[in-house]
Amino acid sequence: MLATALALAAATPAGQCHVYVVVHHVFVRPDGRISHVDVDSVIDPTGPGTPEEVARHRVNVDVPPAYILAVRGFLERRHYSGSPPSFYTYTFFNPARPEAAEPSPAECAAPR
Repeated sequence: MLATALALAAATPAGQCHVYVVVHHVFVRPDGRISHVDVDSVIDPTGPGTPEEVARHRVNVDVPPAYILAVRGFLERRHYSGSPPSFYTYTFFNPARPEAAEPSPAECAAPR
C-alpha cells in the first residue's frame, strides 16, 4: 500500500507543489479514541529507485506541530474500536500548506 502511495505522490505534476509521505505511529486508547500520533519517518517519493527502495530512504524534513494536529484531526474522524493499541499509517505533507493533512497528493495544488 505504501508503494502505491509513493508512486502516486511521485506522479504529482512538477511545479504544483512538493509532497512528502509522512509515516505516523498512531496510539489508540482502549475506548477506541486516539491517544497520540508520532512521526515515524518522512519519505521523499521523488527519490530514485523502485517504490520499495524509495520507501526505505528517509529524509530529514521538519514536520511542524500544526501538521501533526491536522493529521490527528483527520484520523479522529474514524473510531478505532477493536483496533490494536497502536498502528502505522501515512499521510501526504506539503510544506507550503503546513496545516493541511493531505489524504491525497492530488489535492496539494488545490487552492483553499
